[in-house]
Amino acid sequence: MEIVVTEVGPARFAARLGSELLGTFRTPLLSAARELQRRGVSESAPLVMRHDGSDIVVMRTTVGAAARLTVAERDRGNGPRFEPYNGPPDFAGSGRTADRGLEAVG
Repeated sequence: MEIVVTEVGPARFAARLGSELLGTFRTPLLSAARELQRRGVSESAPLVMRHDGSDIVVMRTTVGAAARLTVAERDRGNGPRFEPYNGPPDFAGSGRTADRGLEAVG
């Protein structure tokens, strides 16, 4: 599955699967994965993300791995990092650590 993202505002991205808008998110790949999971897509389904107008895949993962993560910036100067997603219980997942299951490409 390929998620295509388009910037729609400061730190906000529209995430599309084909022509279908999945939503507008701060973390488009991770949030889109939770939306796909909510719709019944298998956790093991491959998922890639690219920016609208580019053919370059920038992230590669599975629906389940991405759905279990969020991005947080806790300490100034250390930059953003992946952390376990602690949202609604139906999306909490197993709390896998950020160093597994998600691959930046490029």
